[in-house]
Amino acid sequence: MGLAMTALRHQPGRRVVLVFTDGKNEPVNFRGPKPKFKDIVKRAEHEDVMVYAIGLASSPVFVSPPRGSTSAKRDERRGSGC
Repeated sequence: MGLAMTALRHQPGRRVVLVFTDGKNEPVNFRGPKPKFKDIVKRAEHEDVMVYAIGLASSPVFVSPPRGSTSAKRDERRGSGC
């Protein structure tokens, strides 16, 4: 993200960085320290760059309601099992 913000530094008008992420904080070049989220946010705010992040997963993520919750009991009665 730092490279993207640097590349946009002198561009006029609205600056936007679109990030596709798997949620892991591993820099591509593997050199130097990993950037901290708060530092990225601070820089984006300071440089007036909008950041849009899109999370990607390698497989579908399903979240089941907690056991004993009203929706879990309703699903069990329907035979959902989720």
